Amino acid sequence: MIGIAICRIAQNAYLSGRLPKIVNSSTATLIRASANQIALLPAEQAAAVRRLYGEAFNFQWRVLMYISLVNIFFALMTFRRHAKPLNEAEFDREERKEEPVAEPMEAM
Repeated sequence: MIGIAICRIAQNAYLSGRLPKIVNSSTATLIRASANQIALLPAEQAAAVRRLYGEAFNFQWRVLMYISLVNIFFALMTFRRHAKPLNEAEFDREERKEEPVAEPMEAM
């Protein structure tokens, strides 16, 4: 879900400044609402809009690639050479404060 949101934000940011340079603002609004509107444009404008959407798609992939690289970096920073398994790790008993387990009541 986060990846889809990031892609959508990247696409909107990329298209918002560039699409009105190719078509007027009302046509740009229609195209952003439905890509089917591209077919109604003259051939030269339609090709330019398709090229722009291709560039926006490439921009989205670059953004996701950079985010993935940052995630890989942070994942590598969490690596420990001689890590203990969780069942052997020492926990602060006071911090955990376990609730006492009640004994089951016997039937009368």
